[in-house]
Amino acid sequence: GRPYVETAGLVNSLAAQFRCRPIVDATGIGEAVVEQIPGCLAVRFTPQTKQDILMALRACVERGGIRIPTTRTIPLAEEMKIFRQEARPTGGLKLEAPIGKHDDTVIALALALWGVGSRPHRGNAEAPMLYGRRESI
Repeated sequence: GRPYVETAGLVNSLAAQFRCRPIVDATGIGEAVVEQIPGCLAVRFTPQTKQDILMALRACVERGGIRIPTTRTIPLAEEMKIFRQEARPTGGLKLEAPIGKHDDTVIALALALWGVGSRPHRGNAEAPMLYGRRESI
């Protein structure tokens, strides 16, 4: 991977360029990056928040709200194809790429979609609102 300082610098540069508030996965080692991105929204995943955010992405994709280009190979398209959900014996879902594969771009898209509509309220992870109505992104 890329050094944290370089990653934070890139995120800060893009945030300034696009005048946006970055949403950063602060789970585990992500905390080191969050500390270097002033004003970011730090999201610490729990099994429930991960499920809420990813189920909102799934709902949006299923209703055609997001289209992922398939005319060329891009990491997101490949990661979406292999991303899995599995019921946990204790309840809830296990959501991740198979062992040895990556799901970084899937998580990034889910966080971006969630950020457009703000955070789910009281565990409600319906598809986010865009400009006051449910829309495609």
